[in-house]
Amino acid sequence: GQALAWVEDFLRQRRKFQDLKDVLLAASRAPGVSNDTRIEQLRDVAQISEQKLRDLDGAIEVWRELLQLDRSDEQARDHLIERT
Repeated sequence: GQALAWVEDFLRQRRKFQDLKDVLLAASRAPGVSNDTRIEQLRDVAQISEQKLRDLDGAIEVWRELLQLDRSDEQARDHLIERT
């Protein structure tokens, strides 16, 4: 919880977006993470991939993963429609 938040803040301040993406992706896949937390982390990963890293393929992969977790996620659906 707090350690992850500290690492997130540190990496954002240092603009180390690849590292931030990797940390959030790993955290989202950790055992015991709630579905809501996983969705929030994956949404952040998709946005970082797209906006900061210009990794459209990586972002699309994460938006698809989000839709598998929550088929009613309109934001994920809209991003996929716009980018594929």
